[in-house]
Amino acid sequence: MNVEELLGSERETAIVSKIIDQSDDIRLEEVAEVVELMKPSQVEEAVEKASDEEYQLETLIALAPHLNSKRLAQMIDKTKIKDLSQLIPLAPFLESSQLASMINRQQSITGSFEKLIALAPFLDESDLSNFAERIFNSEKDSQYMNALAPFMSEASLGKIARLMNTEQKERYLVGLAPFMETKVLTEIARDLMKSGKLKALKQLIPFIDEDAI
Repeated sequence: MNVEELLGSERETAIVSKIIDQSDDIRLEEVAEVVELMKPSQVEEAVEKASDEEYQLETLIALAPHLNSKRLAQMIDKTKIKDLSQLIPLAPFLESSQLASMINRQQSITGSFEKLIALAPFLDESDLSNFAERIFNSEKDSQYMNALAPFMSEASLGKIARLMNTEQKERYLVGLAPFMETKVLTEIARDLMKSGKLKALKQLIPFIDEDAI
């Protein structure tokens, strides 16, 4: 059985032959087409030889599972990333520090809480907490905080919780409470009691030190 019979496609056969022969005119899009048929070492060699100066996002998504994180990060740098949502399918294949650096390079991450939720499992706690604080300080929007809370630091959650207005505390604070320090929650509960905000206070009872109020 020859290569064409094995692959079942003249185009795939031609691309694989170019890769095997280490052709100088191999294109990254072609590598992506046959990447499932290649060994990891062949993928690395083919990518190294690919002549594309700027990479297409769709091509990187196809190649990402087959590349090491360092090479993938280098290739993303040559891709026009205009929105955090474009990083979501690539995030599982990057180191947290690489992903954080890419987010930092965005001119603005405002309006990005929803996208940050999708990236949260792939970011270190400190990096995610920093981004969440930045977005909250800019937008004062709490509706996505409950989804981010399991991945954030207690200190950052405490900072954000203190900045919430009464309505936000009534709606969202109970969802953050399991991930916050008892001391911080107790301080917030004490302030709520002094200001007569009993609805928000009642929700926090299971998570605070009642003797300290």
